Amino acid sequence: MTAIRLEGIVKRYGTAAAARIERLDIRDGEIVSLLGPSGCGKTTTLRIVAGLIEQDEGNLWFGDRLINDVPPERRNAAMVFQNYALFPHMTVRQNIAFGLEVRKRPRAEIDRKVDAVLELVQLPGTADRLPKQLSGGQQQRIAIARALATEPDVLLFDEPLSNLDAKLREYMRFELRKLLESLKITTLYVTHDQAEAMVISDRIVVMDKGAIVQVDTPHKVYRDPASRFVAEFVGTASFLEGRVESWDAGEGRGLVVTDEGLRLVGRGHGMQPGDPAVLCARPEAISLHPVSAATPDDLPGTIEAIVDLGEMVDFHVRIGTRAIRTRTLAGPRPGNQGDRVGVRLDPERCYVVAR
Repeated sequence: MTAIRLEGIVKRYGTAAAARIERLDIRDGEIVSLLGPSGCGKTTTLRIVAGLIEQDEGNLWFGDRLINDVPPERRNAAMVFQNYALFPHMTVRQNIAFGLEVRKRPRAEIDRKVDAVLELVQLPGTADRLPKQLSGGQQQRIAIARALATEPDVLLFDEPLSNLDAKLREYMRFELRKLLESLKITTLYVTHDQAEAMVISDRIVVMDKGAIVQVDTPHKVYRDPASRFVAEFVGTASFLEGRVESWDAGEGRGLVVTDEGLRLVGRGHGMQPGDPAVLCARPEAISLHPVSAATPDDLPGTIEAIVDLGEMVDFHVRIGTRAIRTRTLAGPRPGNQGDRVGVRLDPERCYVVAR
């Protein structure tokens, strides 16, 4: 296994910096996702680690080995691409064996490793098929098998599930997570799909405009976003803007008075009285109650829209001039479209970030 360290990495195209990584450490055997919108620098960072492009500044380490000038083929890193990059005229066996043949491994070793990785990805009966005879999910697993056959120290994934349909993509998230957990190979995984990153990763690196904005476990990225950008990009949230009236640094929570005079409590870090702030409320932090069951602390709201999602129901609610969104399991509803309701915010699930 190999740890990865990026220090002071900068990659420019013209005057624009496509990536600016002050420091990122990936531990031995860790699965880390680079998550962000298009153009945030995640693929540029991955390609720097792979050696496919060269950084303009900074150092890249695999373990205690500085690899700035090491060509891709000598980094012992294997990459799985978005389009799988399988040779269409070669059988599955030939595709998987290709990297081993380039390394001039003995034929007996090649055959043994091909059979072993096919078992590992649960496709032992496909060795003599062509890629066109496989489903999208099978092709994806063959691409992974080919990467594993060379016994890499580092695995790199560039949005490998994005070409699959929604149901298969959801299934493959869990299958890929199980496989990577069992392999214990240091893995860097690029995706723009936050659900994919949440399932697959030990930690998530959220990127925006070429820079890292938060590195944390999936749970903490969702539950304790470092900024409004993170809260907006990872999951769904409603935002109420205002100022911090009081803050208890020891408890990590405080009172925010919104621009409309609502007084709301939430958790956070590093805020001070008077700071411009945004209170972020995830759907599960918001509950709706019929007016008859509302308490004096509930906010008065009006249901503007109800979206039936099958097992879940989305409610879009207006509070003054602000719109918020909550989601509940299908069942008895607090009201219908146009009805007034009491809106209750759970302060333990609301987060205060800088405005």
